[in-house]
Amino acid sequence: MDTGESHEERLRPRGRASRRDGRTALRALALALALALALTAATAAAAQAEETEETTPPANTAAPTIAREGEQAGEPSPTPAVEASELTVTNGSWSGSEPIGYTYRWLSCTPEHEGCTSIEGATGSTFTPSAAYLGRALEVEVTATNVVGSATATAWTSEVRSSGGEAVAFGQNTHTQLGAGYEDTWEDVPVPVVNLTHVISVVASQEYSFALLDNGTVRSWGDNDFGQLGDGIQGQAGENWKKQASYVTVAGLSGVKSVAAENDHVLALLENGTVDTWGNNLFGQIGNETSGYSYDHPHAVPGLSKVIAIAAGGASDYALLSNHTVMAWGENADGQLGIGETGPMECDSYKSKPCDTSPHEVGAPVLNGKGEVVKNEKGEPEITPLTNVAAISAGENMAYALLEDGRVVSWGANTEGQLGNDAKETSKVNLTPTEVKTRSGEPLEGIEAISGGWYFGLALQKGGKVYGWGRIGNASPLGEVEAPETCQKERACAKAAVQVKGVEDVTAISGGEGYSLFLSGGTVYGVGFNEQGELGDGNTTNAAKPQPVKGIGSVAAISAGVGTAGAPSSLALLAAGVAQPSPLLSLEPGAHSLKASWTLTSPEYEVKYRAWNPEECEEAAEEETGGSEGEGEEAPVEECKPPSGTWLGTFKLGDVTGYELTGLVAEASYLVYVKNHNKDKNHHVRKIVGTPLP
Repeated sequence: MDTGESHEERLRPRGRASRRDGRTALRALALALALALALTAATAAAAQAEETEETTPPANTAAPTIAREGEQAGEPSPTPAVEASELTVTNGSWSGSEPIGYTYRWLSCTPEHEGCTSIEGATGSTFTPSAAYLGRALEVEVTATNVVGSATATAWTSEVRSSGGEAVAFGQNTHTQLGAGYEDTWEDVPVPVVNLTHVISVVASQEYSFALLDNGTVRSWGDNDFGQLGDGIQGQAGENWKKQASYVTVAGLSGVKSVAAENDHVLALLENGTVDTWGNNLFGQIGNETSGYSYDHPHAVPGLSKVIAIAAGGASDYALLSNHTVMAWGENADGQLGIGETGPMECDSYKSKPCDTSPHEVGAPVLNGKGEVVKNEKGEPEITPLTNVAAISAGENMAYALLEDGRVVSWGANTEGQLGNDAKETSKVNLTPTEVKTRSGEPLEGIEAISGGWYFGLALQKGGKVYGWGRIGNASPLGEVEAPETCQKERACAKAAVQVKGVEDVTAISGGEGYSLFLSGGTVYGVGFNEQGELGDGNTTNAAKPQPVKGIGSVAAISAGVGTAGAPSSLALLAAGVAQPSPLLSLEPGAHSLKASWTLTSPEYEVKYRAWNPEECEEAAEEETGGSEGEGEEAPVEECKPPSGTWLGTFKLGDVTGYELTGLVAEASYLVYVKNHNKDKNHHVRKIVGTPLP
């Protein structure tokens, strides 16, 4: 069909409509391109997020913990490590991309967590320390690793302790401080500390005793007049044996590294380097700026940290810090705190003795040109701190420091030569630490351990020789001393260090109240005062030469009691696996009965008994009979109405090994006396409390 248009006209654009169609096409193309770009960006973002999530390195969010076999992880911290007891580390908590793998490395370090070295072959989550690691702290590194990185977190143990054992005791027992389960005057041979295992150290003090267990907790028994047993009860009613308990647990205390005790107060060094105290506080022994009243459970000494050793002497306390300086507090009448002055306060309104109720640094007072003590703006004496101290110990009114170079310095009272500085004239107050010397005038050197006795000091020299100085008296704790000097115008003494004769290859020393104990080859030797059987040699005769303790196997540690009551007792920790001797007296409850058994040697015995608490006994009898006449079962033959002082039965026996009391009220306590008559017709009475079963 002919449109009338030329060929050129047909090829020409059609104007406005054509242009609109072109723009639409362009918009569609742009939209498609935008959608493609958005999709590409989203895909890239998702890929990047996915890549980021996959490559997040590990990060520790909760530290690893270590559990000892039979104990929960992390309680207390650091975990107490014990020889031959398996340790297991937990990984803790970690963030980061999964999967995460874990590797382990165990290290052996100093107690201050220094000088760490890898333990060969210890690359698993468990490790069992051997005796080679005793006294070393353990660290375990837990390393978490994923595909892009790794991170390490650590956990610590305490110093590795021995696996612990059982203990024995000998000496005075009027407050059951021997832990034998009964009360008597004394025992001159070792008796078992009953119902107590896993003991790693023992402390004998003034009529009360302590045992530190391998789990870092503390047990106590004996006198409790000032709450020194630490279980939250004060007074004689709190004595453990009267509650028919072999011991009590010191309240709220764990992670304990060591214990020191003297004159009715106690210190505990914790693994975290702090110190807790309790008991008598007449002279500020608690260290919290108070004095006078007592504390029946532990309290932290404020501001005291980084402590590595503790000591108690008389009513004074000492702490050795990790920088090898010393802090002291408590009674200070004789300058025994070594803080540059006596006092500066007065404690105990009854006696008004100089004291310091908070820790201060030990050192030599700075003097001016006139020989006067220089004081700071607070009125306190300026001192030159005592440094490079490796160990500390103390006696009744003096203190000792073993220096890192093997010399010993002392300060405090020197009325009986107890400072050992070879002073020609004894003096009561000595503020400046001075060297302990031998009689030749040379410093005592090569020392590796020290111990403060009542008014004397002991030092153990490398190679096993023992030196001593101070009060000799009528029963020398230093053994036989040639040409003793005279102190206080009447009492024999040694003003400089002399060698203790009759004992060699000694590995441990302990000074007590007028006597000394030495450990050599696993055997305990004692010398000096022995009127309460504290030497454990089977008699109560003073010993001028060291005598072996009888009737026990190998011993790992010793403690001689020191106090002012003239009532010393001794403790010995048996080596791991060594059995205790048989109890001298025990009481086994039965149905309405109590069976007393003994391993005493005597031609005749006497047993008698009475109600321990008549009111308790009457209540138990009423419950047993139904509370009224004619109801319930028939009451036992024995009645409870007589007062506590009335004996309910007395039985004289021949050479037998026990006796059973029958017809007793169940769940009521009875006091049983067992008296034996030896060949010399001397009497020895032992008292024990028991409760019959239903």
